[in-house]
Amino acid sequence: GNLRPLELFKSMDKDRSGTIEAKELIALCKSAGLDGLDAKAARALIKASDKNSDGKFEYDEFLKGMKEKDPLGAAIAQKQEADAAAKAFADRQKAIADRQERRVTSLADLDPSEVGLAAFSALRGYAAEALGNVRAKELFMSVDRDQDGAVDAKEIAAVLKSAGVVDVDLRTARAAIKPFDTTGDGKLQYAEFLAGIKSKWSSAGPALPGGA
Repeated sequence: GNLRPLELFKSMDKDRSGTIEAKELIALCKSAGLDGLDAKAARALIKASDKNSDGKFEYDEFLKGMKEKDPLGAAIAQKQEADAAAKAFADRQKAIADRQERRVTSLADLDPSEVGLAAFSALRGYAAEALGNVRAKELFMSVDRDQDGAVDAKEIAAVLKSAGVVDVDLRTARAAIKPFDTTGDGKLQYAEFLAGIKSKWSSAGPALPGGA
């Protein structure tokens, strides 16, 4: 959130003198993207609210400048907006990093009953982050490279590798398919693939929207 006026004043008062000088005002304006403020202009801004004429801002004078619709108030508002935007961006990046840390990167050493669940967890994460949150049907069609209406072990292995799973071979891919292969043909029709996408695992990735 935005800093309170006193906190902002203290953050600008770099030399801890209890006042804000022209050079500190210039630094604020530069951080807010206002590069045209020189020492002369900064002194003029201070002078407009400088009741004791010492060429510096006391806190009450600074507060007055903030409340008025002048370049100082604009600079402060812009700096606070920039700080808030930077924090929001940092929070988003951290959230992405946290999701990436939870993403499945290996199917090794898993119980056979978990391989399929873990594989589809990896696919959900891949679809949500790398493919822009595509729908389940769109993901199925992108995995079904030969467009035969079913996904086989070779195609599952290829997409898992694209999703960052490092130890996928055809045997692992078949194990991933098996829990959802209700017809026993070694492939996944769309309904079977969708069941995999909707499956739950203890480290499951983000949910995907369904759709026929």
